[in-house]
Amino acid sequence: MKALNPFRAVQDLQAFLEMGGPVLTIILFTTFLMWALIVERMAYFFFSQKNEARKTRQLWQSREDHISWYAQKIRTQLISQNRQSAEQNIALILILVAISPLLGLLGTVTGMISVFDVMASTGSSDIRAMSAGVSRATITTMAGMVAAISGLIIARRLERHSRLVITRLANALEPGWSDLQGKRGRQNQGDAQVDMTPMLDIVFIMLIFFIATAVFVQEKTISLIPQPRDKETAEQNPDPLILVQVTDRNLVYINRQLTDIERVGAKISSLRAEHTRSGVLINPDDDASHGVVVRIVEQVEGAGGAWSIQREGTN
Repeated sequence: MKALNPFRAVQDLQAFLEMGGPVLTIILFTTFLMWALIVERMAYFFFSQKNEARKTRQLWQSREDHISWYAQKIRTQLISQNRQSAEQNIALILILVAISPLLGLLGTVTGMISVFDVMASTGSSDIRAMSAGVSRATITTMAGMVAAISGLIIARRLERHSRLVITRLANALEPGWSDLQGKRGRQNQGDAQVDMTPMLDIVFIMLIFFIATAVFVQEKTISLIPQPRDKETAEQNPDPLILVQVTDRNLVYINRQLTDIERVGAKISSLRAEHTRSGVLINPDDDASHGVVVRIVEQVEGAGGAWSIQREGTN
């Protein structure tokens, strides 16, 4: 029953509009106007168009003269009046269909601007801080494309139906005259094409958006690859390496001497005081605790100097 609650529906709609921002509200009104015009056209063809066409045929058949130049002008006027009534608001519907994805593109750009403002103010790429801008960009894009696709299908059907009823009316007013007109009408239908440029622009902008966002996402990692000392490096840095071993029982040995884990930093600082260029090689056992290794790494970094990790087990 909660789904049928009108107050709950209004609250959900308000929350959805807040996520999309002001551009989503514009898209909502555009879609509402477009479908109001579509419903009006469907009601016209279902209720009124047949009566108007019947009255036009009766008016034409009540005339005695169907051949003269004046009669043909009257016939053209009658067909034009019916065509104007049949095609009313269809052009406006097609304009609203074309505007909808452009409004979605506008929402995408405003969402991107919001994301970049957050990055500039916070100096980071926290996904929680950027979520409002990302949702604004994606929701407005989706809403614009859904409105355009749904309206495009119905608008094209209304356009084809209006041409069909006018062609039938022209055939009824003067048999044989509208064969050429019907052929022209079918050619015009074939000329109608859907402009996909706005939708492609949206996809392109979204691609740039995610690429630009991904650049700011950087993870802090620890390299587990040891840095070997080649001959040239050994000549430049003759000081011996400081070996830090961690056993499977989380016992810490520095240069094969048992050391308390809390005194690792002090011990390394003391050794580096004698050999200032010494590097640190951390050699944990495969079963050593990850937390213990991390604490050792933090103390080694505090003591300064280059370090590397090599998991080969203790000797």
